[in-house]
Amino acid sequence: MRRLHLLLCCLAPGLPACGGASPPELRIGINPWPGYEHFFLAQELGLYDTTLVRVRVVELSSLSDTRRAFERGQLDAFAVTPIEVLLARENSGRRPVVVLATDVSEGADVLLAGPGIGDLHDLRGRRIGVEPGTLNVYLVSRALERVGLTLADVVLVSLEPPQMLAALRRGAVDAVASYPPASLAMAAMPGVTTLFSSLELPGEILGVASVDSAYLATHRPAVVALLRGFEAAREFALAHPDEADARMAARERITPAAFRLARTQGMRLLPLAEQAYHLGPAGSAAGALRHADEVLLAIRELKSSQVWDGLLAPEVAQAAGIAGGSALVP
Repeated sequence: MRRLHLLLCCLAPGLPACGGASPPELRIGINPWPGYEHFFLAQELGLYDTTLVRVRVVELSSLSDTRRAFERGQLDAFAVTPIEVLLARENSGRRPVVVLATDVSEGADVLLAGPGIGDLHDLRGRRIGVEPGTLNVYLVSRALERVGLTLADVVLVSLEPPQMLAALRRGAVDAVASYPPASLAMAAMPGVTTLFSSLELPGEILGVASVDSAYLATHRPAVVALLRGFEAAREFALAHPDEADARMAARERITPAAFRLARTQGMRLLPLAEQAYHLGPAGSAAGALRHADEVLLAIRELKSSQVWDGLLAPEVAQAAGIAGGSALVP
C-alpha cells in the first residue's frame, strides 16, 4: 500500500515531485498605486502558479517604506519607480534588477498647489510637501527646471502620503507632490490647482517591478511565475473591470469609482507583449533610469551613478510571455 501511495503521488499531474522541496517564497512589496495593485489582485484571485512560487504581497504605506524594506532585506522584490531602484542600490549592498515595467504615468503624478499660487514661478520660497527619497523629489526638481528654478529655491517639507491632505488643508505647506489615490482628494479641494504633471514628462515616469539579483539567479522560474500572475490579473481586470476595481479599491480604502478614475486617467498599464520594447537597451525604462540617475546626481540624492549593464532583465518577461501569460485567466 505504501508503494502504491508513492507511485500515485509521483504520477499525479500538477503536483511537485515526491520528496521535493516546496516552491520558494517570493516577498514583493507594494504601496498604494493603481499600477501595482494587480500583484495583490493576482494573489486574491489565486492566479499565481503555486507549483512554482509562493507569492507574499507585502503591503506598505509609501514608496519610501517599500524601498527601505527592500534595503533591509525584508523583501525579495519591490514595485516602485526607477528613482527608488537607484536609491536602493546606493543605500544597500543589494542589486535590484528590473524585470517588468508595470505602467507608465501619463499625468497621474502631480504637483498640486494651494490657493494663491498661480504658476510654477510662484513656488520660489514656498513650502512643498514631498515624500523624501522618492519620485516626489524628482518630480518637483523636473517641474522647477521648466522655469529656471532649483530645489534650493524652495523649502521641501518631509511628509508621508497620508499626511499631505491635512498639511495642505491647514496651510502647513503651499504645494505637494503626489499621486493616486492620495492625490485625488487633494485635487478636489477648493482652490487647489495642478501646476505640473507627468504628462509633461512623456515616458519618463514608469512603475517597475525589480527583484534582487541574487534571488533572480537562484529562483528564476519563481520570478517568471510572478510576472505571469501579474499579466493574468491585468487580463482579468480587462474582462471583469467592475469586480477587479471593487477588489483593488477596497485594499486602497477608496471607492471603486475613485479607483477607476485613477486607473483610467493619467496612467497606462503595460502588458507582457510590450516588455521587450520598454526593457530593451533603447527602451523607455533604460531612458527613465538614465535620466533619473542624472537628476538624482545633480540634486545630490545619489553620490555616484547607479546605472549598470545588468540593471534591466527583459529576458524574464520574455520567458513569461512565451510561457503563456493568459493561461491562468478564468
